[in-house]
Amino acid sequence: MRSLIILRPVAGVTLDQFMPLLVEEEKTLWGYLQSGAVRSINYAADHPGTIVLDFETETADQARTLAEQFPIAQAGLFEIEVLGLAPYQGLAALFDPAHAIPPQLPAAWMATLG
Repeated sequence: MRSLIILRPVAGVTLDQFMPLLVEEEKTLWGYLQSGAVRSINYAADHPGTIVLDFETETADQARTLAEQFPIAQAGLFEIEVLGLAPYQGLAALFDPAHAIPPQLPAAWMATLG
């Protein structure tokens, strides 16, 4: 199951508090990347300090358990939010005959239809 883990700094956390944990944090992340548990890591562009991880685990709870092993989480410096993902099913309506969308063909092609 894919899950997004959002790590947000707790209000009032300073960079000085985070820096001593940085090397161990990166070692933990590297292990998750190498094992395939983490597929990608990004910063949230509009939320300074917020990190978004794309996890691949059996369950969303397993992703949370792994995220709780990060040194910054263990130190109580970051909040963890877990979003379990499921495939989007909305496009299935395109294939339901009741919702058929007529093809938009060029006029020259339409003239060739019998």
